[in-house]
Amino acid sequence: MEEPMDIAQLGIPTHHTRVERWQCDFNDHWNARFYGRGFQSAAETVATLDGKPNPGAAVIAERHIRYHRELRVGAAVEVRSAVIRGGTADGAVAHLLVSAGRLSAVAIDRKAQGAHILPDAAGEDLERLLPRDLSSPASGGGDAGSVFHGEVGPVRPAELDHAGGLLFEEIIARTAITSHNLLLGLGYTMEFTERTGIGRMAIELSVARHGDVAAGAILVTHARLSHVGEKSFSLEHWLGTRAGFQVAAVRQTLLAVDLRTRRVAAVPDFLRRSG
Repeated sequence: MEEPMDIAQLGIPTHHTRVERWQCDFNDHWNARFYGRGFQSAAETVATLDGKPNPGAAVIAERHIRYHRELRVGAAVEVRSAVIRGGTADGAVAHLLVSAGRLSAVAIDRKAQGAHILPDAAGEDLERLLPRDLSSPASGGGDAGSVFHGEVGPVRPAELDHAGGLLFEEIIARTAITSHNLLLGLGYTMEFTERTGIGRMAIELSVARHGDVAAGAILVTHARLSHVGEKSFSLEHWLGTRAGFQVAAVRQTLLAVDLRTRRVAAVPDFLRRSG
C-alpha cells in the first residue's frame, strides 16, 4: 500500500498509547475496539484544544474507519489529526493511527468539534487511504431483516464516560460479539478456518450514534449479512434496548483472508448462499 511520503508528519499528535497483550484478539492482533478507543481519545483531545470542556461521546455523531495494517503486542501507537481540504471527505477531521512511521488505520469524523484548531491536510494525499464507503450505516428497525439477535448484557457504570455517554469502544465490542455469533451460525467457524486456512479480517467500520442509555440498561443487538462480494462482505447491526430505543447503527466490511499466505481470498461459498 502506498502512503504519502510524510504520513507520520501530517496533522498534529493527539493521542499516544501502546498495544498491550490483553488487548489482542484470537488472531493475536490489536482488537478493533482499541483502535476505536484511540480514535475517540484523539477526537476528545481535539475538542478541548481551545480550552472548552470535554464533550465525551457527544464529540461526534458518526465515524468511519479503514484498517490498513495489523498491530501486535508492544507496538507504540500515535494518533495524528488534521482537517481534510478537498476530495470526498472535504472538511472532515482525519485521525491517522500510526506505528513505527507507518499508517495502521484512519478514521473520518464529520462535523467534529475543535476542527478549526487543526492544521490542514490535502485531500488528494489522503484520498486512497480513506474508507471507501462514507455513507451513514443503515439505522433500520429492530428486527427488520435480522438473522441474529444478541443479548449483549447490561450497561455498567464503567462503560459510560464522564458525560454519561456509552463508550465508543463498547459499541464496537458489543457488535463484534454479534458478528462472531452471526458468522459462526453461517458456517464461518474456527474449525472451518483451521481446516482451510481462510480467516476473516475487518477492513472498514462505520458507526452512527443515535442515543445514550443509563447504567443498568440491558442492550440487545440485531444483525444481518447485508452484502456479499467476491472477496469482501458486509454486516449491519442495530444496537439498542428491547423496547426499541436505538443506541447505534454499525456497518462492518470484512475480507476473507488466507492466513497462510496473508493474501485476500475468495469469500466462502456458504456466505454467498446466505447473501
